[in-house]
This record gives sequence, structure tokens and C-alpha cells, in this order.
Amino acid sequence: MTHPSLKIKLASAGLVSVLVVLSGFSLYLYFSTRQHLLSLALDGLQGQALLISSEISQKLAEDPGLNIDSLAQVQSAALAKRVTIIDSLGRVLGDSEEDAAGLKAMDNHLGRPEITMARQKGLGHALRYSQTLKMEMLYFAVPVRSGKNLWGYCRIAWPWAGLKSYQKQLLAGVIIGLILSAALLWLLVSLAWRPEIEAIRDIEQTARRLSSGDLKARAPLTKSSRETALVARTLNHLAQSWEGTVSDLSEQRSNLAAVLEGMSEGVITLDQRQVIRMVNHAAAEMFGLDPGQARGRLLLEAIRSPIMEQLVKEQREWIELEWEKKFYIVRIAAIVDQESLRGWVLVSSDITRLKMLERIRKDFVANVSHELKTPLSAINGFSEALLDGAIDNRPQLEDFLGRIHAQSLRMSKLVNDLLELSAIESGNYTLNKVPSAVGPLLERTVDNLKTRIAEKNHQVQTNDKAGQQPVQMDIDKMASALGNLLDNAVKYAPRNSWIDLAAEIRENALILSVSDNGPGISRENLPRLFERFYRVDRARSREMGGTGLGLAIVKHIAELHGGSAGAESVLGKGSRFWIKIPLA
Repeated sequence: MTHPSLKIKLASAGLVSVLVVLSGFSLYLYFSTRQHLLSLALDGLQGQALLISSEISQKLAEDPGLNIDSLAQVQSAALAKRVTIIDSLGRVLGDSEEDAAGLKAMDNHLGRPEITMARQKGLGHALRYSQTLKMEMLYFAVPVRSGKNLWGYCRIAWPWAGLKSYQKQLLAGVIIGLILSAALLWLLVSLAWRPEIEAIRDIEQTARRLSSGDLKARAPLTKSSRETALVARTLNHLAQSWEGTVSDLSEQRSNLAAVLEGMSEGVITLDQRQVIRMVNHAAAEMFGLDPGQARGRLLLEAIRSPIMEQLVKEQREWIELEWEKKFYIVRIAAIVDQESLRGWVLVSSDITRLKMLERIRKDFVANVSHELKTPLSAINGFSEALLDGAIDNRPQLEDFLGRIHAQSLRMSKLVNDLLELSAIESGNYTLNKVPSAVGPLLERTVDNLKTRIAEKNHQVQTNDKAGQQPVQMDIDKMASALGNLLDNAVKYAPRNSWIDLAAEIRENALILSVSDNGPGISRENLPRLFERFYRVDRARSREMGGTGLGLAIVKHIAELHGGSAGAESVLGKGSRFWIKIPLA
């Protein structure tokens, strides 16, 4: 549908209006009078002066530092009249006919008749000769208020000379012309401008809805001229584009928030002043922050670590930070927008486990080296003694060979324990779980160590409270684990002492325990008993042939069964080691 051009509508209405008004002026100009002309002129100036005064007040409220002279120039250009703006003390702050130098040279206007009348009555006018413009001028002044206070005055001046020649013809022309013009303009507005006004109102309402956040708002396209229809269509395209952009940004923001919250790395963003703008969940957990309270605080204030502040100031790529007994690597990246620094992003990764694994690796290498050094040194020493001539001494030969054999067995046990522990930790250690009674397990464990038990004359008591209830377990692996616990009791319990090997069902779990009345273990050593190569008394343990791996193997076998292992002891009163595995 083709809409008529708005330009054509305006031109047609304006042309008709001008023709009618000019015709009226031509016919009735003769009957005009000076007083009526003055009244009409004053009415026009009054409305314009009040309009400018209102605009000045509004702009002063919005901007107290407003350029008054520029405002006078703009209003003068719009009205084609001289505009003067005066403050409450009579100083001229703006005049459309004067430049800056002329403005300063103007005298005080507080005594001008129109200003005096405006101050006294609220409106003031005067028809007088202007010394500045050298002509007779019609002045109209109104007060300008800032809030409830008088700020100054606005004055409009209109040359009276151009009106004198028409004063005899104005009266009738103005009356008839205004009547005809008003009737015609009313008709034009009713017929031509009503759709335009309605269309503009629709566009305004749509724009308001869009500005308030309703991106679904659209302007109707069924009314008005081609130009307003084009404006409405453009506004609709813009709204559609905004809606798509906002939707994309919202989706991106949601995705970014989900990614940041799901990251295991901590992320902190800073502005140029090192003020925190965002903290994700991981960073809050790492540094004990409340994301809501941390936002808006300085980095050093939220995380009291000089190393962290140094990272930002010195622009390092990364630092290693120890915080609350944990270790982190913190990396930094600058946020740059069009070569301008906007802030930084800090990304922190928890390397506590890596540090622990590194320590374990170092300890493992050191312990294995140390454990192998003693038997290798003994084998090397005895071998050298044999090569130096002891081989010819039969009793000494047998003694040295026995010692070499014992040390090789010790090395073999160490290697076997290492291989078993490695298989368990690598995940290649499979269990063959079958329903098994506990009684045969206890008997098998004691039978495997009966020679060692007899050597120290121990009294081993088995106490099977589990009865005949079968338990799902790998009987060979559990025999190995329980054997390690019994072997330790045999080693450390004094000669001629008792050892209790028990089994019971409690809390839906099988508990196997080995108790002795040996020297006991101090409280500080209990938490580390199940670590690899950890010994309470290293020298004594090596003398007894221990590798320091038995309890670690026990713990892993118990965990493979879904259970746990532990120990309790009182120094000087003995110890109790236990394995707990669930029944189901």
C-alpha cells in the first residue's frame, strides 16, 4: 500500500493556509489600528516569552552551568526575533544581537521599563527607541524562575517599524484572516493530520515500551504517510534486531556463567584499580570468599596476600601461592579493549594434590633406595669377604652364605610387596569375591605363621563371633591382609605373650581384628601407620625384616572390598589393628 508523502501534505496545507491568510490580510489590512496591532503583537510575544522562560527554567534545572548566550542565539534563530536573557541583578548574560565583547559592554538593564514592570507585575512590555539598535522596538519581558526563586528575566524585542505601515489595515484583516485560518487549519488538522498524529503517537508509545525493556513491542504500519510508515518500519526492524542481540547476549552470558561456575579453576576479574568485579564458585571456595561481599573490594583487601598483589603490579605470567595449607598456581591475563587496559583476569589452579604426589614420589624413591641399600651392602660385603679367602673356611662360608640368602630374601619380599602395591594402585588388581566363611580364614592365617609364632612362644587365640554366615570376599587377598596384621603382632609383641585374632559382625559389616599386648604406638604416629614405608621405630623394624609396605597393602585390600582399615593403641598396653568390610 502506497501512502501519500508527508511533504505533499505539509505543502498543501501550508499553501492553502498562506493563500487564505494573505487574502484576508489584503482585504482587511486597511481597517487595522495601532492599539489592536500592539495587542496582537504583545499576545504573540507573551506566548513566545513564556515559552522561552519555561525552557530556560527547565534547562537550568538540568544543567546549572548552561551557556546562556548560546541559548539566546538558538531561541532567536527559531523565533526570528531578538532575544535577551538578563539575571536578577540586571546583568545581560545573553543577547542574540551581540557578540561576547558587545555583551560585556552592555549596561545594566534592571532599570528598563519592561524589566521593572515584569518585576512588579509578572509581565512587562514597552514600546521605545533602542539606543543599541537605533530603532523603535517593541519589548516584552517575563521573569525566569529557578525552582521557586527568581533567577532573572527573558526579553523578546520586535522592530516596530515594519508594523507601522500595516497598522491601518490590520484590524479587519486579522479578524477575518484569523477566523478563516482557524477554520481552515481545524479542517486540515481534522482531515489530514489526525492519522499522522495517531501514527506518531503509536510510534512514541512503541519507543517508550522498547526503552522500558519490552522488546516485543512493534509499531502498527496501517496508518499515516509514507514517511511515518517508514519510521515505524525502521523502528520495528531496530526492535527486532535488539531483541535478537539481547537474546544472544543473554544466552552467551548464561553459558559463560555456567562455564565459570562449572570450572574447577578459580576465576577472579579485576578492573583497572584492582577492584574485584566477579568471583566464581571455585575461587570463592579456594580463598574463602563470599562472591557477593567480595565484589567491589580491592584484591589485597579480599585476599590478604602480598604475592597476589605483586602478581598484578609486576605483570608476572604466573605465581605459586600457598594459602591455608594448600598450593595454587595463579595466572594473570590483561583485559584490553582497543589497546586500552580495562582490567585483569586471574585464574587459579589447585596443585595441592600434585605437590603431595611429588612429595610421595620423592619419599618413595628415597625409601626404596634406602631399603635396598642395606641388604645390597650386606650382600656386597659378604661376597667380598668370600672372595678375599673366607670361601676356604667352611663354617664361615656357611655363615656368610646364610646371611646373603637372608638379605636376598629380604630384597625379594620388598620387591614382591612393591609389585603387589603397584598392581593394587594401578587398578589391575582384580578380586575374586566368593561367599566364604570366616572361621577357615582365621585358621589359615594362623597356620601360615605357626613357625614364627612358635619361635616366640606366642599364645594366639582365635575368636570367631561371625559364625557360619558367609561373606563376599576374595579369600586369598583377605588372608594376605590379615596375615600382614598377624605378622606385625608376632614381630612386635614380647616373647611368651598373647595375641587375639577375632572376627565379628557389627553394623552390617565384618570386622577382623588382631590385638596384642606389645609396646603400643604413640598417638602422633597412629594417623600415618598405613603410609608406605612409614615405621614407628625404623631401626627395630629393619632388624625384624619389615619392608614398611605391609600396612599400606592391608589398607588397599580393605578399600578394594569397599571397606577400611585402622588401628587403635595405648602406649605400653598394646595395639589393635582391624579390617572392616561391608557385608553387601
